[in-house]
Amino acid sequence: MTLVTAQDYAWIRSSPVFRNAIEGGYGLTLVRGVAPSDVLRVMGAEPQGTCTGVDALIERYVDQ
Repeated sequence: MTLVTAQDYAWIRSSPVFRNAIEGGYGLTLVRGVAPSDVLRVMGAEPQGTCTGVDALIERYVDQ
């Protein structure tokens, strides 16, 4: 087994996708075997429209 350190994930801070998410207070959760709509329903998420792709998601965040 390989030990993982914080340094292994340091690239996240320089990634434009994750940098915007961290600044905005977003988190990332990996879920397997469950439909996205079911995950969002269980979380109590409220629909805010749709977009496709990370660039569109960041643009919507910046435009708020």
